[in-house]
Amino acid sequence: MDAAAEDASSACTPGDWSIATVDGYGNIGWYTSLAVDDSGKVHVSYYDGYSNYNLKYASKPAAGTWSKSTVDDVGSVGEYSSLAVDGAGGVHISYYDGTNADLKYAYKPEAGGWTLTTVDETDSVGTYTSLAVDGEGGVHISYHDGTNADLKYAYKPEAGSWTLTTVDETDSVGAYTSLAMDGAEGVHISYYDGTHADLKYAYKPEAGSWVLSTVDSSGNVGEFTSLAVDGSGGVHVSYRDSTNNALKYAYRPEAGNWILSTVDSQGDVGRYYTSVGVDGTGGVHISYFYLNDYDLKYAYKPLSGSWSTTTVDSQFEVGMYNSLAVDKFNGVHVSYLCSRNGSLKYAYLPPCQ
Repeated sequence: MDAAAEDASSACTPGDWSIATVDGYGNIGWYTSLAVDDSGKVHVSYYDGYSNYNLKYASKPAAGTWSKSTVDDVGSVGEYSSLAVDGAGGVHISYYDGTNADLKYAYKPEAGGWTLTTVDETDSVGTYTSLAVDGEGGVHISYHDGTNADLKYAYKPEAGSWTLTTVDETDSVGAYTSLAMDGAEGVHISYYDGTHADLKYAYKPEAGSWVLSTVDSSGNVGEFTSLAVDGSGGVHVSYRDSTNNALKYAYRPEAGNWILSTVDSQGDVGRYYTSVGVDGTGGVHISYFYLNDYDLKYAYKPLSGSWSTTTVDSQFEVGMYNSLAVDKFNGVHVSYLCSRNGSLKYAYLPPCQ
Protein backbone atom coordinates (compact mmCIF):
# COMPACT_ATOMS: atom_id res chain seq x y z
CA MET A 1 0.00 0.00 0.00
CA ASP A 2 1.46 3.42 -0.95
CA ALA A 3 1.52 6.50 1.28
CA ALA A 4 -1.48 8.08 -0.42
CA ALA A 5 -3.58 4.99 0.16
CA GLU A 6 -2.49 4.89 3.80
CA ASP A 7 -3.48 8.52 4.27
CA ALA A 8 -6.85 7.89 2.63
CA SER A 9 -7.55 4.88 4.87
CA SER A 10 -6.73 6.97 7.95
CA ALA A 11 -8.72 10.03 6.93
CA CYS A 12 -11.91 8.53 5.58
CA THR A 13 -15.09 8.87 7.59
CA PRO A 14 -17.49 5.92 7.86
CA GLY A 15 -21.25 6.34 7.91
CA ASP A 16 -23.47 5.84 10.94
CA TRP A 17 -24.30 2.49 12.49
CA SER A 18 -27.70 1.05 11.59
CA ILE A 19 -29.22 -1.34 14.13
CA ALA A 20 -31.95 -3.96 13.71
CA THR A 21 -33.57 -6.77 15.67
CA VAL A 22 -33.26 -9.99 13.68
CA ASP A 23 -35.04 -12.53 15.88
CA GLY A 24 -36.80 -12.39 19.25
CA TYR A 25 -38.21 -12.16 21.77
CA GLY A 26 -37.53 -14.91 24.30
CA ASN A 27 -34.05 -16.22 25.00
CA ILE A 28 -32.71 -15.97 21.47
CA GLY A 29 -29.34 -14.67 20.29
CA TRP A 30 -26.77 -16.44 22.43
CA TYR A 31 -23.42 -17.58 20.96
CA THR A 32 -23.79 -15.70 17.69
CA SER A 33 -21.41 -16.16 14.77
CA LEU A 34 -21.56 -13.95 11.67
CA ALA A 35 -20.07 -14.12 8.17
CA VAL A 36 -20.61 -12.15 4.95
CA ASP A 37 -20.22 -13.83 1.55
CA ASP A 38 -18.92 -12.25 -1.65
CA SER A 39 -22.43 -11.29 -2.76
CA GLY A 40 -22.91 -9.24 0.40
CA LYS A 41 -25.30 -11.75 1.97
CA VAL A 42 -25.09 -11.85 5.77
CA HIS A 43 -25.24 -15.19 7.60
CA VAL A 44 -25.66 -15.64 11.37
CA SER A 45 -25.79 -18.77 13.51
CA TYR A 46 -27.10 -18.48 17.07
CA TYR A 47 -28.57 -20.34 20.01
CA ASP A 48 -32.24 -20.24 20.97
CA GLY A 49 -31.21 -20.69 24.57
CA TYR A 50 -33.18 -21.59 27.65
CA SER A 51 -36.45 -21.58 25.68
CA ASN A 52 -36.15 -24.19 22.93
CA TYR A 53 -32.44 -25.11 23.17
CA ASN A 54 -32.05 -25.09 19.38
CA LEU A 55 -29.44 -24.04 16.85
CA LYS A 56 -30.86 -21.33 14.59
CA TYR A 57 -29.72 -19.57 11.43
CA ALA A 58 -30.61 -16.20 9.92
CA SER A 59 -29.59 -14.73 6.57
CA LYS A 60 -30.14 -11.52 4.66
CA PRO A 61 -29.18 -10.72 1.05
CA ALA A 62 -27.39 -7.43 0.45
CA ALA A 63 -30.66 -5.87 -0.70
CA GLY A 64 -33.28 -7.88 1.12
CA THR A 65 -34.85 -8.88 4.41
CA TRP A 66 -33.96 -11.40 7.09
CA SER A 67 -35.07 -15.02 6.86
CA LYS A 68 -34.78 -17.38 9.84
CA SER A 69 -34.81 -21.13 10.31
CA THR A 70 -34.03 -23.84 12.86
CA VAL A 71 -30.98 -25.94 11.95
CA ASP A 72 -30.98 -28.54 14.75
CA ASP A 73 -33.62 -29.12 17.44
CA VAL A 74 -32.67 -32.59 18.68
CA GLY A 75 -31.83 -32.22 22.35
CA SER A 76 -30.05 -29.16 23.74
CA VAL A 77 -27.90 -28.02 20.81
CA GLY A 78 -26.38 -24.82 19.44
CA GLU A 79 -24.13 -23.37 22.11
CA TYR A 80 -20.66 -22.19 21.02
CA SER A 81 -21.65 -21.99 17.34
CA SER A 82 -19.16 -20.86 14.69
CA LEU A 83 -20.16 -20.13 11.08
CA ALA A 84 -18.28 -19.77 7.80
CA VAL A 85 -19.31 -19.55 4.13
CA ASP A 86 -17.32 -21.23 1.36
CA GLY A 87 -16.62 -19.92 -2.13
CA ALA A 88 -19.63 -21.71 -3.59
CA GLY A 89 -22.04 -20.18 -1.08
CA GLY A 90 -22.26 -23.22 1.17
CA VAL A 91 -22.79 -22.53 4.88
CA HIS A 92 -20.85 -24.43 7.55
CA ILE A 93 -21.55 -24.35 11.31
CA SER A 94 -19.77 -26.07 14.18
CA TYR A 95 -21.56 -26.22 17.53
CA TYR A 96 -21.93 -28.01 20.84
CA ASP A 97 -24.45 -30.76 21.53
CA GLY A 98 -25.10 -30.19 25.23
CA THR A 99 -27.32 -33.23 25.62
CA ASN A 100 -24.60 -35.65 24.53
CA ALA A 101 -21.53 -33.46 25.20
CA ASP A 102 -20.41 -33.85 21.57
CA LEU A 103 -19.03 -31.65 18.78
CA LYS A 104 -21.52 -31.32 15.93
CA TYR A 105 -21.38 -29.84 12.42
CA ALA A 106 -24.08 -28.58 10.06
CA TYR A 107 -23.68 -27.94 6.32
CA LYS A 108 -26.04 -26.43 3.78
CA PRO A 109 -25.16 -25.91 0.09
CA GLU A 110 -26.30 -22.62 -1.41
CA ALA A 111 -29.41 -24.29 -2.82
CA GLY A 112 -30.27 -27.12 -0.47
CA GLY A 113 -31.11 -28.27 3.03
CA TRP A 114 -29.07 -28.87 6.15
CA THR A 115 -27.01 -32.01 6.75
CA LEU A 116 -26.08 -32.66 10.39
CA THR A 117 -23.09 -34.69 11.58
CA THR A 118 -21.52 -35.59 14.91
CA VAL A 119 -17.79 -34.90 14.51
CA ASP A 120 -16.41 -35.96 17.90
CA GLU A 121 -18.27 -37.93 20.57
CA THR A 122 -15.27 -39.01 22.66
CA ASP A 123 -15.85 -38.07 26.30
CA SER A 124 -17.09 -34.48 26.85
CA VAL A 125 -15.99 -32.39 23.86
CA GLY A 126 -17.14 -29.55 21.64
CA THR A 127 -17.29 -26.33 23.65
CA TYR A 128 -15.55 -23.16 22.42
CA THR A 129 -15.70 -24.22 18.77
CA SER A 130 -14.28 -22.12 15.94
CA LEU A 131 -14.65 -23.01 12.25
CA ALA A 132 -13.03 -21.92 8.99
CA VAL A 133 -13.15 -23.20 5.40
CA ASP A 134 -10.00 -23.22 3.26
CA GLY A 135 -9.67 -22.38 -0.43
CA GLU A 136 -10.05 -26.02 -1.43
CA GLY A 137 -13.29 -26.54 0.50
CA GLY A 138 -11.70 -28.23 3.49
CA VAL A 139 -13.32 -27.59 6.87
CA HIS A 140 -11.23 -26.87 9.99
CA ILE A 141 -12.59 -26.74 13.56
CA SER A 142 -10.82 -25.98 16.84
CA TYR A 143 -12.57 -26.90 20.10
CA HIS A 144 -12.14 -27.80 23.75
CA ASP A 145 -11.89 -31.31 25.18
CA GLY A 146 -13.56 -30.77 28.54
CA THR A 147 -12.76 -34.22 29.91
CA ASN A 148 -9.01 -33.94 29.39
CA ALA A 149 -8.74 -30.12 29.37
CA ASP A 150 -7.03 -30.17 25.95
CA LEU A 151 -7.14 -28.17 22.71
CA LYS A 152 -8.46 -30.33 19.87
CA TYR A 153 -8.73 -29.87 16.10
CA ALA A 154 -10.91 -31.53 13.47
CA TYR A 155 -10.30 -31.44 9.71
CA LYS A 156 -12.33 -32.71 6.79
CA PRO A 157 -11.30 -32.27 3.14
CA GLU A 158 -14.10 -31.35 0.73
CA ALA A 159 -14.52 -34.97 -0.31
CA GLY A 160 -13.42 -36.96 2.70
CA SER A 161 -13.94 -37.85 6.33
CA TRP A 162 -13.06 -36.17 9.62
CA THR A 163 -9.61 -36.46 11.17
CA LEU A 164 -9.31 -35.57 14.87
CA THR A 165 -6.11 -34.33 16.52
CA THR A 166 -5.11 -33.18 19.99
CA VAL A 167 -3.11 -29.98 19.45
CA ASP A 168 -2.16 -29.08 23.02
CA GLU A 169 -2.49 -31.31 26.09
CA THR A 170 -0.16 -29.41 28.42
CA ASP A 171 -1.95 -28.64 31.70
CA SER A 172 -5.48 -27.19 31.36
CA VAL A 173 -5.76 -25.57 27.91
CA GLY A 174 -8.10 -25.09 24.98
CA ALA A 175 -10.92 -22.82 26.13
CA TYR A 176 -11.94 -19.73 24.13
CA THR A 177 -10.50 -21.02 20.84
CA SER A 178 -10.52 -18.96 17.65
CA LEU A 179 -9.35 -20.38 14.31
CA ALA A 180 -8.51 -18.74 10.98
CA MET A 181 -6.74 -19.75 7.76
CA ASP A 182 -4.07 -17.83 5.89
CA GLY A 183 -3.64 -17.59 2.11
CA ALA A 184 -1.16 -20.48 2.09
CA GLU A 185 -3.65 -22.81 3.86
CA GLY A 186 -1.86 -22.50 7.18
CA VAL A 187 -4.03 -22.92 10.29
CA HIS A 188 -3.86 -20.43 13.17
CA ILE A 189 -5.55 -20.88 16.58
CA SER A 190 -5.63 -18.59 19.62
CA TYR A 191 -6.75 -20.07 22.95
CA TYR A 192 -6.58 -19.80 26.73
CA ASP A 193 -4.13 -21.58 29.02
CA GLY A 194 -6.23 -21.92 32.15
CA THR A 195 -3.42 -23.30 34.30
CA HIS A 196 -1.13 -20.31 33.80
CA ALA A 197 -3.83 -17.77 32.80
CA ASP A 198 -2.00 -17.01 29.53
CA LEU A 199 -2.92 -16.33 25.91
CA LYS A 200 -1.57 -19.12 23.73
CA TYR A 201 -1.25 -19.61 19.97
CA ALA A 202 -0.95 -22.68 17.74
CA TYR A 203 0.14 -22.65 14.09
CA LYS A 204 0.36 -25.39 11.49
CA PRO A 205 1.49 -24.84 7.90
CA GLU A 206 -0.38 -26.78 5.21
CA ALA A 207 2.27 -29.51 5.11
CA GLY A 208 3.75 -29.41 8.60
CA SER A 209 3.31 -29.95 12.32
CA TRP A 210 1.79 -27.80 15.04
CA VAL A 211 3.98 -25.16 16.68
CA LEU A 212 2.77 -23.87 20.06
CA SER A 213 3.74 -20.61 21.77
CA THR A 214 2.67 -18.26 24.56
CA VAL A 215 1.66 -14.80 23.31
CA ASP A 216 0.89 -12.96 26.55
CA SER A 217 1.56 -14.02 30.15
CA SER A 218 1.22 -10.65 31.92
CA GLY A 219 -1.47 -11.34 34.53
CA ASN A 220 -4.68 -13.25 33.84
CA VAL A 221 -4.99 -12.81 30.08
CA GLY A 222 -6.36 -14.74 27.11
CA GLU A 223 -10.04 -15.34 27.73
CA PHE A 224 -12.60 -14.49 25.00
CA THR A 225 -10.02 -14.61 22.20
CA SER A 226 -10.75 -13.84 18.56
CA LEU A 227 -8.21 -14.31 15.74
CA ALA A 228 -7.98 -13.04 12.18
CA VAL A 229 -5.27 -13.27 9.50
CA ASP A 230 -4.81 -10.39 7.05
CA GLY A 231 -3.89 -10.58 3.37
CA SER A 232 -0.18 -10.16 4.15
CA GLY A 233 -0.14 -13.07 6.59
CA GLY A 234 -0.23 -10.89 9.70
CA VAL A 235 -2.04 -12.42 12.69
CA HIS A 236 -4.39 -10.31 14.84
CA VAL A 237 -5.86 -11.42 18.19
CA SER A 238 -8.29 -9.59 20.47
CA TYR A 239 -8.72 -10.87 24.02
CA ARG A 240 -9.54 -9.97 27.60
CA ASP A 241 -7.12 -8.90 30.32
CA SER A 242 -9.03 -10.07 33.39
CA THR A 243 -6.43 -8.69 35.80
CA ASN A 244 -7.14 -5.14 34.61
CA ASN A 245 -10.68 -5.67 33.22
CA ALA A 246 -9.32 -4.45 29.87
CA LEU A 247 -9.51 -5.28 26.16
CA LYS A 248 -6.12 -6.22 24.71
CA TYR A 249 -4.80 -6.82 21.19
CA ALA A 250 -1.84 -8.82 19.91
CA TYR A 251 -0.38 -8.46 16.41
CA ARG A 252 2.34 -10.45 14.71
CA PRO A 253 3.49 -9.67 11.16
CA GLU A 254 4.16 -12.67 8.93
CA ALA A 255 7.88 -12.51 9.71
CA GLY A 256 8.16 -10.91 13.12
CA ASN A 257 7.39 -10.96 16.82
CA TRP A 258 4.19 -10.34 18.74
CA ILE A 259 3.32 -6.74 19.59
CA LEU A 260 0.90 -6.34 22.52
CA SER A 261 -1.27 -3.33 23.31
CA THR A 262 -4.24 -2.33 25.45
CA VAL A 263 -7.18 -1.14 23.37
CA ASP A 264 -9.66 -0.11 26.07
CA SER A 265 -9.28 -0.06 29.86
CA GLN A 266 -12.21 2.21 30.74
CA GLY A 267 -14.54 0.19 32.93
CA ASP A 268 -14.98 -3.57 32.71
CA VAL A 269 -14.57 -4.49 29.03
CA GLY A 270 -13.74 -7.49 26.86
CA ARG A 271 -15.75 -10.31 28.42
CA TYR A 272 -18.65 -12.20 26.72
CA TYR A 273 -17.00 -11.83 23.96
CA THR A 274 -14.54 -10.05 21.65
CA SER A 275 -14.42 -10.36 17.86
CA VAL A 276 -11.73 -9.03 15.49
CA GLY A 277 -11.65 -8.43 11.74
CA VAL A 278 -9.26 -6.79 9.27
CA ASP A 279 -10.37 -4.77 6.24
CA GLY A 280 -8.79 -4.44 2.81
CA THR A 281 -6.78 -1.34 3.79
CA GLY A 282 -5.22 -3.05 6.80
CA GLY A 283 -7.55 -1.42 9.31
CA VAL A 284 -8.39 -3.50 12.39
CA HIS A 285 -11.94 -3.68 13.80
CA ILE A 286 -12.98 -5.15 17.17
CA SER A 287 -16.45 -5.55 18.69
CA TYR A 288 -16.67 -6.12 22.44
CA PHE A 289 -18.90 -5.92 25.49
CA TYR A 290 -18.89 -3.17 28.14
CA LEU A 291 -20.14 -4.74 31.35
CA ASN A 292 -20.69 -1.58 33.41
CA ASP A 293 -23.52 -0.30 31.23
CA TYR A 294 -24.28 -3.46 29.21
CA ASP A 295 -23.30 -1.80 25.93
CA LEU A 296 -21.92 -3.03 22.62
CA LYS A 297 -18.65 -1.23 21.92
CA TYR A 298 -16.39 -1.02 18.87
CA ALA A 299 -12.70 -0.24 18.44
CA TYR A 300 -10.98 0.71 15.19
CA LYS A 301 -7.37 1.27 14.25
CA PRO A 302 -6.30 2.26 10.73
CA LEU A 303 -3.14 0.76 9.27
CA SER A 304 -1.13 3.80 10.32
CA GLY A 305 -2.85 5.23 13.37
CA SER A 306 -4.08 4.65 16.90
CA TRP A 307 -7.17 3.05 18.43
CA SER A 308 -10.49 4.86 18.67
CA THR A 309 -13.42 3.42 20.61
CA THR A 310 -17.14 4.09 20.32
CA THR A 311 -20.43 2.79 21.72
CA VAL A 312 -22.50 1.10 19.01
CA ASP A 313 -25.65 0.17 20.94
CA SER A 314 -26.67 1.08 24.50
CA GLN A 315 -30.36 0.16 24.42
CA PHE A 316 -31.71 -2.49 26.81
CA GLU A 317 -28.62 -4.41 27.93
CA VAL A 318 -26.87 -5.36 24.70
CA GLY A 319 -23.53 -6.57 23.40
CA MET A 320 -22.90 -10.04 24.81
CA TYR A 321 -21.96 -12.87 22.41
CA ASN A 322 -20.93 -10.43 19.69
CA SER A 323 -19.45 -11.54 16.36
CA LEU A 324 -17.87 -9.18 13.79
CA ALA A 325 -17.08 -9.51 10.10
CA VAL A 326 -15.79 -7.04 7.51
CA ASP A 327 -17.18 -7.40 3.98
CA LYS A 328 -15.19 -6.97 0.76
CA PHE A 329 -16.22 -3.31 0.56
CA ASN A 330 -14.94 -2.73 4.14
CA GLY A 331 -18.40 -2.47 5.66
CA VAL A 332 -18.57 -3.75 9.24
CA HIS A 333 -21.25 -6.19 10.44
CA VAL A 334 -21.87 -7.28 14.05
CA SER A 335 -24.37 -9.76 15.51
CA TYR A 336 -25.04 -9.77 19.26
CA LEU A 337 -27.49 -10.49 22.07
CA CYS A 338 -30.01 -8.14 23.65
CA SER A 339 -30.13 -9.83 27.05
CA ARG A 340 -33.04 -7.83 28.48
CA ASN A 341 -35.62 -9.17 26.02
CA GLY A 342 -33.64 -12.16 24.72
CA SER A 343 -33.34 -11.19 21.07
CA LEU A 344 -30.75 -11.39 18.30
CA LYS A 345 -29.57 -7.96 17.12
CA TYR A 346 -27.48 -6.81 14.18
CA ALA A 347 -25.46 -3.64 13.58
CA TYR A 348 -23.98 -2.44 10.30
CA LEU A 349 -21.41 0.30 9.64
CA PRO A 350 -21.06 1.38 5.99
CA PRO A 351 -17.53 1.70 4.64
CA CYS A 352 -15.63 4.96 4.58
CA GLN A 353 -16.82 7.42 1.96
